[in-house]
Amino acid sequence: MTRRRRPAGHVAGVRPAGSGRRPPRVAIAGIGRAGAALAAALAGTAGWKVIAWDRRPARVATLARRVPVERAPSLRELATSAPWLLLAVRDEALPDVARRLAAELAGARPPRVVLHLAGALPAAVLAPLRDGDRPALGVFHPVVSLAGASSAGALAGAYATVSGDPAAVRAARRIARAVGLAPVPVRDDLRPLLHAGAVLAAGDLVALLAAAEQAVRAAGVPAARARRLLVALARTALANLEAHGPRAALTGPAARGDRETIRRHLAALAGAPGIDPRVREVHRLLLQLSALLSTTPPGS
Repeated sequence: MTRRRRPAGHVAGVRPAGSGRRPPRVAIAGIGRAGAALAAALAGTAGWKVIAWDRRPARVATLARRVPVERAPSLRELATSAPWLLLAVRDEALPDVARRLAAELAGARPPRVVLHLAGALPAAVLAPLRDGDRPALGVFHPVVSLAGASSAGALAGAYATVSGDPAAVRAARRIARAVGLAPVPVRDDLRPLLHAGAVLAAGDLVALLAAAEQAVRAAGVPAARARRLLVALARTALANLEAHGPRAALTGPAARGDRETIRRHLAALAGAPGIDPRVREVHRLLLQLSALLSTTPPGS
């Protein structure tokens, strides 16, 4: 049996656009970590027509050398170039961008759908753009750690939370599926809570591993080896969490009630040079959560 060879740049789980159909068009404002990854996935494997703009034109130029994206000379021209517009800008910049875009679109035909990528903010932050019943406003938040165009493959198999007007949610679902994301509908008013959980599982986890690295390096392990050791350990913990749930995956002295080992850990963290004193306090608080988890009935 002869296997069909996959084209270069293929991302598992992503279905290319049909060759007999006109590819969908989407405009992306902001070519940072998330915007570049989405643009690369949509313009690459998904085969969509992507128009991009960034206040730093060099970012778009760099992306265009990697995947076939069209460059928009201004934010106004970007917003009128496609039926769907993704605002991949910093969370704190969204209100100003929405107001600026509303002013620049005065008298012009707006896009049918405008989505932002900020996981903690509701679709209502885009309200200045509303003129009658257009555009439909929504949120499309990829729940995945992204680091630019090179991380586009990380989208496939991950999740995206979607919310907003019905037409915006439909567009967000289609974009998600085009890059291999599973869409998860959420309530806009509960977004801050969901986003806090996501930050605990990603950004806070990175900070925690960096703190653990301080302790391992203080014990004499070289930096590169310390990081590999901890990442390998974390992978096994996450695999057990996924397969068996939190209580069964919990290991360490708190799980077995080993108070003497806990005492030694806290003393070592308090006295070792090169370790931020807050690491000991974080460890103490996490020990309390671990002890609570160890007494939680299975399945709770």
